[in-house]
Amino acid sequence: MIIAIFISMALLCSIAAAESKKEGGKEQDAWQNFKMGYVDMAAILAFHPLMQYYSYDANIFLRPLKGGISKTEFLKQIRDRQEKYKILKENTELEIKKIQASLDLIESEINKLRVKVSREQAVANQAYSEEYTKLTDENTRRTRTNEYHNQLSKLDRDYYDEKKKLDDQKQKKYDEMNNVILKISEVDYLNDVDSKNFFNSILDEIDEALKEVAAEKKIPVILNSNYISMFTPNEMITFNNYETPVSTIKTNIPPMANYSYLIENVDGPADTMATNEITARKEYVKNECTKLMNRRIEIARLFARYQVLNRMVVCGGVDLTAAVLEKLLKKHAVADYKIPVITETLNGLLIKNTRPETPVLMQGH
Repeated sequence: MIIAIFISMALLCSIAAAESKKEGGKEQDAWQNFKMGYVDMAAILAFHPLMQYYSYDANIFLRPLKGGISKTEFLKQIRDRQEKYKILKENTELEIKKIQASLDLIESEINKLRVKVSREQAVANQAYSEEYTKLTDENTRRTRTNEYHNQLSKLDRDYYDEKKKLDDQKQKKYDEMNNVILKISEVDYLNDVDSKNFFNSILDEIDEALKEVAAEKKIPVILNSNYISMFTPNEMITFNNYETPVSTIKTNIPPMANYSYLIENVDGPADTMATNEITARKEYVKNECTKLMNRRIEIARLFARYQVLNRMVVCGGVDLTAAVLEKLLKKHAVADYKIPVITETLNGLLIKNTRPETPVLMQGH
């Protein structure tokens, strides 16, 4: 953290010095006019319009719905998905039952194999024990012991060879089950690869908006006020389901996705909304802003590996969070009446949460 701050300060000094030379050596004016920007990346992520597709229940992205259409058409997309899910669910349940029946048979064969080898080992143990006590010659005893060990080794090899065949059969059945469940999952959710690409597109948009705002406001440096330190304990970081490197076996049909949040936040044409309706919606938007702001800790833990979080404000600076978010909201055609409500509410919440002693992600050191 301290090293990063010194690096940032050194960068600021070099930029300010360069600017002063361009202005004919007016170093004092260069320093007085110099502004350092910073953004709350946890807030930017939480408020980004496309993050509404992130399912915090499933820890994966919902398949995005087509935008720029009427509320009726938007709701129809959800109904179509729900209908498709219901149909697939019936077929999927039948397929899973068949696969599970096959898995049960394989598991039964594995249990029989365990019992068989246990009995054979018991017989071998008993035979060796009885015969060994009757032998008086040391060479004969040594020979019998070697035969006994070879017999046990062969039983082990035969057992593991047979078990591997059955395990391979079982894995194939699990793969079948995964594919069946993946098919119904993809009605509502993005697969692992598409989830990663979708999130990367969100990061690209944020990066683009940062550069645009920096140029517009003539701010040469923007720091991330929620930088994740290398000292953050691993136990404080949560992995997304689509980032888990180990392929997990899925045996349960995923529940139908919850679209209530998207439905609540879809608007009809603004010119058809009554004044009192817009007023009520503004209050709703304010409350949602507070909820999203409070979700920053969860965002920090979920996306810590992308190095976009934690606090590193050196001194002063201009908070560009609301300005960057405004760019993104306009890009995604968020209703005009909503944008100032969101940005003003966010600004107020950011002021309350910019105290250095209250970092987004608490560190255990």
